[in-house]
Amino acid sequence: MIRLAIAEDHTIVRWALREALSKADDLEVVGESGTAAETLEMIQRVRPDVLILDISLPDRSGFDVLNEMRPMDTAPLVVVLTWHTEASYAARAISAG
Repeated sequence: MIRLAIAEDHTIVRWALREALSKADDLEVVGESGTAAETLEMIQRVRPDVLILDISLPDRSGFDVLNEMRPMDTAPLVVVLTWHTEASYAARAISAG
């Protein structure tokens, strides 16, 4: 079972992701957050295997979250979620970890 967490500031998007992903037999949504601060705390608390991370969070960017997660023993694999289509966002996410 893959333990998944969602970090997205829009409640409706979190809901839609949770609903869609919870239909998979091998996924369990174990946490949700709407800010960078909540995301970093959630990672420590629920220890997900995978994090779906929005790059545009209200208090800090997802890039900041990636940088702060890098030294954590509990850091999950990350799937970056963004509406930005510029290649520079992908490059920044990769370089942030």
